[in-house]
Parts: sequence; C-alpha cells; structure tokens
Amino acid sequence: MTFGEFKRHGLIFMWETTKGIKLMDKIAKTFRPILKYWSYLGILVGYAGMIYILYYLFGTFIQPSPEPVISPVIPGLRIPGSQITVPLVEGILAILALLIVHEGGHGVIARVHNIKVKSAGVGLLAIIPFAFVKPDEAQLRKAPILHRLSMYAAGPWANITTAALAAVTMIFLVTPALFGAFDLTGLKIMGTAEDFPAKEAGLLDGDIILAVDSVPISDFEAFSTTLASKSPGDSATFQLSDRTLEITAAQNPDNPALGRFGFSYEPKLEPTKWYSNPLIFFSRFLNWFFILSLGIGLFNLLPIPILDGGKMLHDAVFGIIKDKKRASKIFMYLSFFSIVLLIGAILLPFMA
Repeated sequence: MTFGEFKRHGLIFMWETTKGIKLMDKIAKTFRPILKYWSYLGILVGYAGMIYILYYLFGTFIQPSPEPVISPVIPGLRIPGSQITVPLVEGILAILALLIVHEGGHGVIARVHNIKVKSAGVGLLAIIPFAFVKPDEAQLRKAPILHRLSMYAAGPWANITTAALAAVTMIFLVTPALFGAFDLTGLKIMGTAEDFPAKEAGLLDGDIILAVDSVPISDFEAFSTTLASKSPGDSATFQLSDRTLEITAAQNPDNPALGRFGFSYEPKLEPTKWYSNPLIFFSRFLNWFFILSLGIGLFNLLPIPILDGGKMLHDAVFGIIKDKKRASKIFMYLSFFSIVLLIGAILLPFMA
C-alpha cells in the first residue's frame, strides 16, 4: 500500500496509504522529549477547550445570535446564513494544510508513545474533505490512559498551536511587509449579516468603502478607531465608490455596549512592489488557515463520540468511574447533551 489505494463506500471516497509514516517516525524520534511534554500539555488544553466550546454553545441559548455561530464552510461558495465566504484557492489550500497538521499531530504523537501507525489518508464525504490516521487499535487500547489522551488531543492541539504560529507570523512579519508593498485604497465588502443595519441600508457584496465619517481608508488606524467608537444607535456615513450610505449601528450580540453594522470586508490594495501580489496571496492563506484551523481545532474538542473530544470524554469517564454500566450511561447523557447544544446553536438563528 506504499503508493496507496482508492476506496469507495457510498458517498465516501478515500485514498489510504503508508506514505508519510516514515516521516512521522522521524519527527517523533528526533523531537520525542519536547513532543512528549507538548502532548501532555495538549490534554489540559483539550479539556479546557472542551469546556469553553460547551460554554460558548450554551451561551447561544441564553443570548441567541441572529446568525449561526457554527456553520460549514465550502471554499468558493456562500453558505446561507453565514457572514463569511471562504475564497476558493486560499480556502482549499488552508483546509488541506490544517488536515495534514491535524492528522499528522495524531500520527506523530502515536509514534512518540510507540503506538504503531498502520496507514493514513485523505477522503471526501460527498464534497466535505477529511483526513485520517489509523493507529494499531490493539496497541492503543493497551496504552496508558495518558498516552491515549495525548494522542486524541494531539490533532486539535496541533491545529491550535499552528493557528497561533500563523497569527504571530501575520502580526510580526507579513503585516509590516504588506504596508511597504501596497497602498490601501479601499475596503471591499465580502458579506453582510442578515437582520443587521448594513444589509438593510443597502450595502452590497463587492461595494468599496472609501471613507467613514470623512475619515479616509488610507488612515486605517483612524478609520478603525472611528468604527470601534460607535455605540448602538450611533450613525456613520459610509462613502462608497459610487454612492454614500447613512447606517445606524445595532447592538453587538457579543457585547451589548458596542455597536455593530454587520459586514465583513477585505482590504483593497494597490501593489507597489514586484512581490506585492504573492505576498497578499500568502497573507490571505495565513488568515484563512488561522480562522479555519482554530475553528476546526475547537470543534473537534466537542464531546461527541465521532470527534476527538468524544474520545477524550470517553476515556475520562471510564477512567474515573469503574462501574462500566454507570460510566456508559453518563457518557451517553453527556454526549447527547453536547449534540443537542450543537444542533440548537446551528438552528436557533433560523428559528428566531
């Protein structure tokens, strides 16, 4: 299976291979001491992330959001109800990268703890991409609980770690380079949220904002300060490339004291250097890698059986409660509660 084989099960298409396992072995062997402690830290981060994502989803029932807090992403397509559209090329590359990081994390930490990795691969569930690593299940079941937990947490923890590295790279390296390679000429509207003032005022995808309250986009710091200073009920005059709109800020669902207009944008930049366009492409890739990798990492920590968080919850419950029948019931109830929270968070905005 060195070069892999294709498999199909209904709408599931998979390519499974042993390629890449030697690289996992090499990384595990070279950095074993560091990776061992990194993986143990991942257990703590994993459970903390699990609590956070459950608290976040529960909060949507207390204070419902007008838009879905969780929605699928398909590069190049606008998902109904979602405020963002993931660009096609950058989105595909970011998803491929985060899948490799996620499953590579599982595989490397398995090898750090001397658990055999039998194969790895990628696949499609209809049009939804996924990746996988197959450890030796017999070895995994016999492994100490800390080793199992660190392997389960390694995928989300790798996503969160690399998302943080992407953010640091953007802030300290790419962004300063962008300022010297482009002139900021406007902000292109990428999406408007349902039931928010921007959409109701007639702001459209593709519109170019040139100034707000006579503060030009070229002075981005002053522009950002002007937008951030708006409270619910405050008005702002948006000068567009072809018209002017007066928009009144609504209440921000995440912080009622702040105003929100309900639009997303990306900078419209004019290149001034030969490397300007490759740099902007790289910055967009890093931006979407950060957003999607952090999102996938946290989502996978949900305590739902098919996810990494579900496996972590299972081992924790069965490790603490020795009565297997009782442990099974508690695990089932907690998993069901998590599924209800997830479905509710997705559907509530459409039911309001």
